[in-house]
Formats: sequence, C-alpha cells, structure tokens
Amino acid sequence: MLDISNEVCPITFVKVKILLEKMSTGSVAKILVKKGEALKNVPKSIEEDGHSVLKKTKREDNNYLLLVKKNKQ
Repeated sequence: MLDISNEVCPITFVKVKILLEKMSTGSVAKILVKKGEALKNVPKSIEEDGHSVLKKTKREDNNYLLLVKKNKQ
C-alpha cells in the first residue's frame, strides 16, 4: 500500500505515478490519501493518465483508501 496521506500536492500524484510506472498492466494498487485536495486531485489525475479508480473507501481515521487499476503501460 502506498501511503500519501501526509504528502501535499503535487508530490501526492508524483508518488502515485512512480508506483503506477513500476506496476504491470492490469495490476491493482491500494493508495491511502487524506480528505481534501489530495482526495479530489489524485483520483482525477489517475483517470486523466488513463488508469481507473475502482473504489474509494472512507476509513475510521478520516483518510480514504483508493483501489487503483493500471490500464496501460
């Protein structure tokens, strides 16, 4: 799991992009983000980059767990 809950934009998506580049097409990653700017911008950037946010789940600590699928190389 990639925890970017203590990071700020644009570092949040930079770390996600690096993770996605290392993954195989079709793989799914868990990414932990905090409520606010990152929760709004990270999923948007993931989808703009051609990948899918399969699920967004609020956790008890008020962070969100994203399930992200890599769709392309």
